[in-house]
Amino acid sequence: MQTAGLPETAWAGHLSRRNLTDEKRTYLIGKAYSHRKNRHGGDRGNQYTDLPRAQNEHLPKTAERIAEEHGISRESVKRAETYAKAVDSIAENLGEEVKQKILSGEIHSPDFISLFNFKYSK
Repeated sequence: MQTAGLPETAWAGHLSRRNLTDEKRTYLIGKAYSHRKNRHGGDRGNQYTDLPRAQNEHLPKTAERIAEEHGISRESVKRAETYAKAVDSIAENLGEEVKQKILSGEIHSPDFISLFNFKYSK
């Protein structure tokens, strides 16, 4: 499953499929968060929009929006991003075959995420 060049709507299409494993769903949520969180500004409205916003109104954080869309907590969204980065790092080092085995659920090990966190926490 290639997601690097896909638009966000393609990820949403994958997320709506019923036959996704939990691993693939987590991976796609993490990729969507990584993609969307880097956009700055948000929808603040302007003189031509239907819903003007107050000047100091709180804009929801990206993790909060994605969490609401998928019925999970914002911390789960952030953990999903870590998971997606770990899976991508493994794919870069060990190949796409290992990535596919992780996403299909053949490899069940949270150990690779803890190793990833240790590697990047320094």
